Amino acid sequence: MQKTKGIIAMICIVGLAGCSSSHSGPGGMHKVDWYTAHPKVAAQEVKWCNNNAPRKVLAACQNAYQAQSDIATKQFFGVPKGGIQVTGSPAAPMP
Repeated sequence: MQKTKGIIAMICIVGLAGCSSSHSGPGGMHKVDWYTAHPKVAAQEVKWCNNNAPRKVLAACQNAYQAQSDIATKQFFGVPKGGIQVTGSPAAPMP
């Protein structure tokens, strides 16, 4: 009976080891918007992802990459103020 409990406990431990968060990086698994709001964590996540080629395909890595791209785009172009304003006359009507 004691041996059976030990075997069951070992199976549970090994089974739960596959459920660890090691596949979601040091920042955990977050959406792109969250990483965009937390650029330091996104940078840590990207560093972790780039450290091992197979990690790059993980959803956590893809979200962190996209967030860093969004952050860089906003820094380059800036935040639009008031949107696009079109001036001038409308195009001539089609005959």
